[in-house]
Amino acid sequence: MSDSEKPIVSLAGPDDADTVVALFAAMDLHYQGRTFARQDWSETALRQLLEPESGLRYAVARIGDAPVGIACFALFRHDLFHPRSLFLKDLFVRDEARGHGTGEALVRFLAGLAVKHGVDRIDLTVDAPNEGAARFYARLSGAPVTDKIAYRFDNRSLTALAGSQGEER
Repeated sequence: MSDSEKPIVSLAGPDDADTVVALFAAMDLHYQGRTFARQDWSETALRQLLEPESGLRYAVARIGDAPVGIACFALFRHDLFHPRSLFLKDLFVRDEARGHGTGEALVRFLAGLAVKHGVDRIDLTVDAPNEGAARFYARLSGAPVTDKIAYRFDNRSLTALAGSQGEER
């Protein structure tokens, strides 16, 4: 990958399912030290992955023909009185594309999309140990870190919480 090649970012469409899965596998390997195989995904799951009704959307960065980064995000409105928001769930850049402006290209693409759709902010979280990501977002946003605490209801807590409701009404 040469320094003259700039990442090009576009929204993932129905024909990009294999690309999105490959980037998810690379992200899983990078952060979790494990990965999954393409055959772990059914054709139905792949189709559902990129359905607009899923609420999630994906932006893919490519250098040349090679997919090198992905952003997983959702656009939503809190209520009738506030503008829309964009929540950035994940942003991942393959190791070989780091330092080539790929992450910044993805965030700039999302900022452009946000402005186009009347979104007034982008929200995201960073895992505390990921100091590089925290510096990256602070540099791009120029904004202070918020005082929010993030909670995650994992499968165990979801099952326990749902079980406490008894039968469906």
